[in-house]
Amino acid sequence: MSGIKVFKSVAEAQAAGFAVYDRIPDGYLVRKSSGTSFALAIVKLVKDADGEQPAGKESSGEREPANRS
Repeated sequence: MSGIKVFKSVAEAQAAGFAVYDRIPDGYLVRKSSGTSFALAIVKLVKDADGEQPAGKESSGEREPANRS
């Protein structure tokens, strides 16, 4: 069994068919529906030495997760 897929950007995850599901401390939890189940993956955002997100590293396609009610 393989591990969970880790993307470097939201744009990369979206290109693979994933959508933002939730915000996590290091990035985002993303998911892709197969109709009967979901595949989960992580977008792990890299931070610089000061703990700040370097300019241009986050995708401009980033959005808040949809309401999961």
